[in-house]
Amino acid sequence: MDIRHIHYLTPNEANNLLSLVRNPRHRLLVMLMIDCGLRVSECISLRFANFDFKEKLLHVKSLKKQTKNLVRSIPISTRLYQELSNFLNNRKGILATDYLFPNTQKNNYHISRFAVNKMLSRLQFRHPVTAVNLHPHTLRHTFATQHLSAGTPLHNIKEMLGHVSLNTTLIYAHIPTEQLRKNVEQVTNPKSAFRIFLDRCVKTILGKRSVPINLHFRNTGIPTVGRNNILKAILENVNKGINTCIIGTTGIGKSHLLNLVKDDTSLHILALDNTADIKPSLAQLLLYILKTDQKGVYDFLYPGWDYNKTLAHISRDTVQHIANRILEITTPKHYILWIDNVDGISTKAVKVLEIFKDHFTILTSARTVAINRSSFLWNFDIIRLKELSRDDAMKLIQAHSAGLEVQDYNLFRNHVYEQTNGNPRAIQEIIERYRKEPNITNAVIRQVRHTGALSEIDCSFAIIIFLAAVACLRYLNHEVSNASFRVIGGIGLMMLFISRYIFRFTRKTHI
Repeated sequence: MDIRHIHYLTPNEANNLLSLVRNPRHRLLVMLMIDCGLRVSECISLRFANFDFKEKLLHVKSLKKQTKNLVRSIPISTRLYQELSNFLNNRKGILATDYLFPNTQKNNYHISRFAVNKMLSRLQFRHPVTAVNLHPHTLRHTFATQHLSAGTPLHNIKEMLGHVSLNTTLIYAHIPTEQLRKNVEQVTNPKSAFRIFLDRCVKTILGKRSVPINLHFRNTGIPTVGRNNILKAILENVNKGINTCIIGTTGIGKSHLLNLVKDDTSLHILALDNTADIKPSLAQLLLYILKTDQKGVYDFLYPGWDYNKTLAHISRDTVQHIANRILEITTPKHYILWIDNVDGISTKAVKVLEIFKDHFTILTSARTVAINRSSFLWNFDIIRLKELSRDDAMKLIQAHSAGLEVQDYNLFRNHVYEQTNGNPRAIQEIIERYRKEPNITNAVIRQVRHTGALSEIDCSFAIIIFLAAVACLRYLNHEVSNASFRVIGGIGLMMLFISRYIFRFTRKTHI
């Protein structure tokens, strides 16, 4: 195609056009076609899932019949990224399937080509920046001709435009993205090296920074951070047949470790779901053993019975009888009795576990266990989980925040750690809270808080020291002859005497 027969804008005309567009939505439309070379049909049908804001790439699937399976990736220029950031600044609750330019009159649909053509025609009529016809393909041609003038290789231009070569296959996967990005910046931001250095200095001094766009729709697996040694100790206990109970506060990672053991297919796991109401759980456990490992016994005792009928029959027995039947049909230490938690364990469940603790290898967890119900734990190895160290917490924050775009990452990490005190669940929750924000500026970083994991402070010792100091005023009265010191000191001494009875109410009652 002869470039002289293509309608396009010069760099000055393109910049003037962008300066005249006041509507943020219209300005973003124009910039997408100028900086990315999109067809109008591709531009209006963009969804948020098309953007990879972390890598600053736009993934576009061609809508042409002959190239309908072609997906090309186009680097997002700095000015387009900033325009997107401004456009999304006040958007809330964005989903991956949402259109970038939704139709306000038709739900679940995007704007029409006619609306874009009408907008460009009206713009040219009011502000004639060029003598050529201003239509969407003019902007697409502008993208191609400016890259051609800037020295971008022709095959790279074809790749970004989504054209099909008659002689070669698509080679985009072999084109370095960084080289394309340099070409895009050269076209959209043609500045000298000195001007670029000067702009950086101004931004550093005045604190003007691009607002990051936080939209990331990929899921990443979260590794076990800071718990590998503990997990190793738990698995060693399980292999040795040692009963184990993991003790820790809410969100510390107890269930995560238990589930890792439960997912090990090499182990024979029996799951006891509920220790508050133990009888239904025991009945289901007995039925599970009969239907899996004792199929012959099940067929003999309950020939032709369905699951519900058998469960109802078993549930008529007492808790003690059901527990004894489980012991009769299982081999000692063959199974691992997996219990998610024993926080609200009942007295009946305590008696059952006292029977089971020498027959099964029990693995469980708890936030706290009342001392008057802890007798079943006497031969357990108690593993106490603490908050993650600062280094491990930082690693977990980095893992959970994969794909998150923030203005100041160091500020972000430090703030998350200070708010969560190294609690894994709190770290996950506060970062998920950040993911709901389209733009995570420094102000947003400081605004989000999480108080659930902040550690408690025991002030008992400080109170005793204070009361002792007040009591000393009684004896200071002899030196200064101040009667009020004697009264205040007497009150302090009295409070110090009865403080042991006051602190009795705060005595620890759970392990």
